[in-house]
Amino acid sequence: MAAKRPERTLKGHTLVVKDFDDTVKQLIDFLHHGDDAAEGRIKAFLFHGWYGEGLGASAVLRATAEHLKSKRSNPDMTLQFGKVVHVDCSLWKNRRMMQREIAAELNLGHLMPIFDKQDEDDDFRGVEDSSRAELTSIASEIYESLINEKFLLILHYGGDAGIDLAELGVPVFGPFGKAKLLWTNHGRFQLSQKQQKLLSSSFLDINMLFITMDHIYIGQQLRCLLHKEAVEVVSYTGMDDINPATVVDCFLYSLLLIGQARGDTVDYGWATHACNYWICDGILQKDRAWEVGNALYGVIGQLHHSSDAIETLLYWLDQQIKSYQGWKSIASNQQGAQSISAVPVDASSYFLTFKGDDLLELPNDLFQVANNLRVLKLCKCSFDFAFPPFQSCHNLRFLWLDHCANTVKEQDVITANNCPSLEMINLELLDLSGNTGMASLPAMSSAASLKMLVLDGCTNLDTVALEGALPLLETFSFDGYGPTENWAHPIKLLKKEYRPKSRATPIKEAKVTKICLAGCGRLQSIFLRALANLDELDLSGTAIKILDLNVMNVPKLRKLFLLGCRQLCCLGWREYNTFGLEVVHVDTRRRKRLAVCCAQVREDFFRFVACITITDARILSRCMHEIYYGCLLHRAGKLHLHISSTVHSQINMTKSIKEIGPSQEGFVPTRRSLPYEDNILLKDVSCSSLVCDQWQLQPLDVHMEIGDEGHNLETMDKNDPFRWFVRSLIQSLHVHDNSSIAAIPPRGPQTWRSLTWCHVERCPKLRSLFSCQPKAVNFTDLRTFSAYDLPTAYCIWDKTNPEDPDDCIYLRSAFTALHSIYLHNCPRLVFALPISFTLPSLETIQISYCRNLQYVFPLDNKYPPEIASGVTFKNLKHVKLYHLHRLERICEARLAAPALEMISLRDC
Repeated sequence: MAAKRPERTLKGHTLVVKDFDDTVKQLIDFLHHGDDAAEGRIKAFLFHGWYGEGLGASAVLRATAEHLKSKRSNPDMTLQFGKVVHVDCSLWKNRRMMQREIAAELNLGHLMPIFDKQDEDDDFRGVEDSSRAELTSIASEIYESLINEKFLLILHYGGDAGIDLAELGVPVFGPFGKAKLLWTNHGRFQLSQKQQKLLSSSFLDINMLFITMDHIYIGQQLRCLLHKEAVEVVSYTGMDDINPATVVDCFLYSLLLIGQARGDTVDYGWATHACNYWICDGILQKDRAWEVGNALYGVIGQLHHSSDAIETLLYWLDQQIKSYQGWKSIASNQQGAQSISAVPVDASSYFLTFKGDDLLELPNDLFQVANNLRVLKLCKCSFDFAFPPFQSCHNLRFLWLDHCANTVKEQDVITANNCPSLEMINLELLDLSGNTGMASLPAMSSAASLKMLVLDGCTNLDTVALEGALPLLETFSFDGYGPTENWAHPIKLLKKEYRPKSRATPIKEAKVTKICLAGCGRLQSIFLRALANLDELDLSGTAIKILDLNVMNVPKLRKLFLLGCRQLCCLGWREYNTFGLEVVHVDTRRRKRLAVCCAQVREDFFRFVACITITDARILSRCMHEIYYGCLLHRAGKLHLHISSTVHSQINMTKSIKEIGPSQEGFVPTRRSLPYEDNILLKDVSCSSLVCDQWQLQPLDVHMEIGDEGHNLETMDKNDPFRWFVRSLIQSLHVHDNSSIAAIPPRGPQTWRSLTWCHVERCPKLRSLFSCQPKAVNFTDLRTFSAYDLPTAYCIWDKTNPEDPDDCIYLRSAFTALHSIYLHNCPRLVFALPISFTLPSLETIQISYCRNLQYVFPLDNKYPPEIASGVTFKNLKHVKLYHLHRLERICEARLAAPALEMISLRDC
């Protein structure tokens, strides 16, 4: 195809080879005697592949690694290279993934859980995938495993930024080191002279050329290189059923079309439509065409404009690609239909671009014989839209009209709504970008296969309601700034930096007030921006992992629904919008609807209603600040936070004596009566007739539940907004059936100033529940406390620190509203609440089956002198104590209870 043979001077060392296998052999021989180069000072070698353009580089390095590893039993190879470490990061993700691949190649399998845990934590913190750095602790392990080894690192590096391997733990490849580095920064099917990106003191460039200049021979060897690259792609994608020849055809499709343009700028839209072309032209077929296309898109480098590398490859491949005559690209600047030849019968893809100032009017017979045409793009052309010249192309599967006009002026636009024959049953991508006049979406009932929906710039839409209509939808975009020129991937969202920076002049403010994508179970990528009037967003039942309202610019959003979003791990919304967001419902459990939720209350009464049900507390790391201020700033607010797989609407504290222990009728305690004077003691009361006070605890306006399957609660210990939330806002607390927590989070002293009731049950690892904060107001609103079935708890409230002179809670008020205490089946409990104060509101104490209990209220480590001489509980009326075998006193200090009406004892 090229008129003349391209010439180029290559720097560095050039291997002159017969074929692919000879390249591998010569490269190994060169590395073997590499100490001869620059007197042995060069330990790093950068391989550029054929003609310095990158072709074959990746395949040669893999074959080299496989050959050396298979020859490790050869003493000469082992002596020269030692350990061979092969790491393929040509498809770049981040520095941490590269470090992980190195660790895996070194058989450091015990480090993999550390990577998993850090990645999981970063998911919940919302850290971008591309920003995840290496781990210092892992780098140390890698360094220790390599520092005393002679090794050869063979590396495929696909990153764009410079990287120092020493930061990942790989020892420096210095002139006196025992290690060598062979690497390439060329991926598969990438044609470019890329700059080196690994930081090394010195390295040597290595290129390869074929031994002969025979055109046919070199063409055959290049086809062999392409085949080797294709095998690499098949292996890398894990799709073993892909024919390597098909992969080569996908690459040649781009290569030949760009080569035909010959310097003319033709917009093929590779970033958006590469997969579409491969599939619609018929290169990729069968049921898995889209799956295969997406996989190949991520591995095969995209070609853009004609370059020296493309010209060189096309020149030598000329005799090898004669059979690919069906892919046509024509760019013309000559006005008149006579300048364009009729499309031939064998054409399967046809791209026509007019370069003139006006439009090119197409003749009606241009596509008359093009019965095989499947892909068509027309740019700057005009024709009759009602009777287009390609209407006889019955096999057409892809049509792109770029800046085309209708020769009949009455109607310049054909829309989905006025085209009744439009069928969407097999449609997988629907891009309606820029339809500023569209007031409603077309019917989606037949679009069951749709995977991507783009509504960028559809500013006249009022509502997007797709609940359950698109079960296969994976990607959704609605950008109020307008449409994007080129997508980066056919089924993946374009990053924000590649989108419009502001709203385009003809684009008006978006009208949409409600977006409902509930039930789109595969939806995981969503981009929303500049939707100034959006009031309600419902993503319930989707597979979304990260939702960050901070970047969406939705200032009027009031309602957010994320029910049944099991994959959700990061949620955040803009701090200034805390005033506007009024209803937040989140549930990451399997069920899509809450069994009980504060949403059932009248939302018009409360200014802020939030019901958040999760099992992994790390989700709160990004949104706890907004949750706290949402409650704080809206005094008429209601928030229920459930860190549990089950949700309780009420807590039933009713327990008969038959429920709490065996019947012991007629038993009279033999121990000495408790030392309280002037009190009526009911010693001989039938146990079966005793029933604890019936009490049902209803969740209050600000309620927190920690229950079964709730985990990673320790991450909240250092979360300041969560500590503020606990300190001043929580009104009711239910902790139950959690086998992981040893203390109620957050650990450490907390005041819980608004807590009104607390119920704790069936938590086998709880040892000490609470600590009071020195010199602060502690638990002043608490009225009812109950704890059942805590097998390891030794106290409810811990004592203050005697070594800390400031740790003295009696200096401020505490527990002034405490009305009732209920304790049952806490066998290791030694005491409940240390006091350095009186309890003026306490009326009821009921305790059973706490066999190690010595004092209900021991003296704290510090207390005022008047407490030591005795305390008065002026409102204490009811005391029931059953099966407390080690009980010495209710209160360690002398206790007076002038209002006592009844005290019932059994087995104390």
